[in-house]
Amino acid sequence: MSLVPYKRNIAEEKKILEELLKEPTGGDPPEGSADFKVEKIVGGYRISGIQHRKTSGAYDLSAKLLPSKTQEQHAKHAAKAKPDQYRTGSAPLYHAIFKTLYKNKDGKYKDVIQEIRVFLKKTFENTWVNTLSKTTYNPAGQKDRVLHDVGQKEYPVDEDITGPEGYITQAQTQASNACKALLDDNNLQEINKVYKWVTDKDTYLWRLTQKPESPQDRVVALGVNDYDDFSINADDGINDDGPALGVRRAKNFAGNEG
Repeated sequence: MSLVPYKRNIAEEKKILEELLKEPTGGDPPEGSADFKVEKIVGGYRISGIQHRKTSGAYDLSAKLLPSKTQEQHAKHAAKAKPDQYRTGSAPLYHAIFKTLYKNKDGKYKDVIQEIRVFLKKTFENTWVNTLSKTTYNPAGQKDRVLHDVGQKEYPVDEDITGPEGYITQAQTQASNACKALLDDNNLQEINKVYKWVTDKDTYLWRLTQKPESPQDRVVALGVNDYDDFSINADDGINDDGPALGVRRAKNFAGNEG
């Protein structure tokens, strides 16, 4: 058998090398990337590099909770809030903030991130945090609906949320689709690590376990429950009062208002 001599194609090799050296695009920024920054501001923290709804932006997180209200009242407050005022966020926005802090917890901003973690841990241990996300559980034969940014630029996600309660990392809980709809994230192991870091607790999913006979609305709330778990609670009463974490899009504000 004769061998065919290999003939190099310099132009093709150069093209391949250029492709390999290109910066990756899309997805989350790498940990410790130039997109991420966290700093203390008057009355809170400014966090840059938050990946939320396929965009990267900066958000301010208030160091003071918003007063206890029903979800409807929180939504009305958010609707009339001025740009420099804090308002209630959706569950996916809160989760995006927590996840970004977790990913960068060992970087150059670790001291202020630890300060935020202590604030969040104390908050979740002392109260249920309200969100502008709600679940409508529909009768058998229909998908449930999760509605985010209630009263704002609402966006729905239709998914089967009804199912067994339990720790999200346990297979029998079948939490992947529900967490994707509720948090816009179905990486269950990482979700659990995020809230384990924040609260020292494993993450538990609360929801309706059986389809209702007629549609039922529930608020999505976050907090540490009586069983000492961190809970993604998709079964909170629609008329229950609860405080909220104050968030706003970051801009150069002269001061902070609630």
